[in-house]
Parts: sequence; C-alpha cells; structure tokens
Amino acid sequence: MNYINKLNIEHFRNFDKLSIDLNNRWNVILGDNGSGKTNILESISLFEIGRGLRKDRLINMINNKNKHKMFILNAKFMIDKDKFDQTIFCELNHDKLNK
Repeated sequence: MNYINKLNIEHFRNFDKLSIDLNNRWNVILGDNGSGKTNILESISLFEIGRGLRKDRLINMINNKNKHKMFILNAKFMIDKDKFDQTIFCELNHDKLNK
C-alpha cells in the first residue's frame, strides 16, 4: 500500500507553515470552518497530474502574506512493497509549477 506519511506546507492558501504526520490507516482532519481542512486536501491533490481538486489558478494558491510569491509543498511517500521513501517539492514561481 502506498501512502503519504509526512506533509509539509509553506505559504500555501491560509497556511504560513504546517507540518503533518500521517499514517497508513485512518487520518482525520478536524477544524472550524475556514481553518484550512480543504486546503490540506488540495495541497495533496497537487502531487497528481492537473491543477488540484479545486482546479484553481496556481497564483491564487499563494498565501497573500508571502512576499516571495511562491509556495512549497513537500510530501514524503511510503511505498510498503519496496520500503521506499520519496520526497517531492513543488514550487510556484511566476505562475509556473515546478515539481
């Protein structure tokens, strides 16, 4: 079974910085309305092909407080079958996504 076991978010939507440890069973995200639960799911969806689950422009995903106009998403993937970890960085510079 493949799963994400670590997610780091910087300057994405309403997050300045967030780090979450996940497991291969159940992960529950709780919070008030507007606290960023969907933003966490959207950040994970950007590791797939396409523009994420909301289909928004990348420039709109940058935290407004960030003067560098970029966000960084880092996820550590565990592939149980091969016992392999992989880290992928996503950076947005000038409305272009680099993975």
